[in-house]
Amino acid sequence: MITAASPDRPGTGAAAPADADATLSNVLAVAEAMLHLCLPHMTSGLCLWAVQSQDGTRLHATHAAGGTAASRGIGGQQTAAALMVIDSLAIRWGHSGDENAQTLWAVI
Repeated sequence: MITAASPDRPGTGAAAPADADATLSNVLAVAEAMLHLCLPHMTSGLCLWAVQSQDGTRLHATHAAGGTAASRGIGGQQTAAALMVIDSLAIRWGHSGDENAQTLWAVI
């Protein structure tokens, strides 16, 4: 966390807004975690996109579902570690989908 003096209480170490490098680092870490979650379940291409909004950077990872590869489910230590990264860095996150496609999203 970046700290700075509060204007009304100099030298107090109040939190300052994160700089662009820290934000980019968080976005890349969440994108990498999304890939760790999606790649084992893919039966075809992956669409990973990001857009800047008032809420922050929104990331989406969407892949086609179907066949046995997509039905293995979530499990394992690597999956848990990836979910922990997303949960700790994202403001909000979730997933949606059906038998045709799955999407994992996060706002950083």
